[in-house]
Amino acid sequence: LSAFFAMLIGFYFYLDSISRSYGTYAVLPDGSKISLELARTDEERARGLSGRASLPPDKGMYFIFPSEDIYGFWMRGMQFPIDIIWVKHSVIVGIAERVPVEPGVPDGELKIYRPPEPVSSVLEVRAGSATRYGLVPGDKIKIQIVPTK
Repeated sequence: LSAFFAMLIGFYFYLDSISRSYGTYAVLPDGSKISLELARTDEERARGLSGRASLPPDKGMYFIFPSEDIYGFWMRGMQFPIDIIWVKHSVIVGIAERVPVEPGVPDGELKIYRPPEPVSSVLEVRAGSATRYGLVPGDKIKIQIVPTK
């Protein structure tokens, strides 16, 4: 039993080291790539992109959820508008474009954006990116891990 746990801990550290030594990208239908920061934990998902001054056009945040559900997003602490792209099994199922910031609005009054159906992940990108890349529901997005060196 202790050998099993030792192996499990070793595997965890192996996966952790791989995730730090590789870059994550979304490959869009037109072949464009967006470099992604992953939000995998509850803490990372809650923080999201809030508190940042801006987001470069070729960057984004990819939220990975433990199960499919209707996950709502708000603009708490955001300083720039974004596009929210809801994804289910690598297929775009909905897009909220040019979601505006809501400075000074109390948390309880912030607008909540929801997908049209349960999703497994969400991609947040700079406002206008969905139009820029011609993204529409039904398009496939491939998440790819590639060497950064």
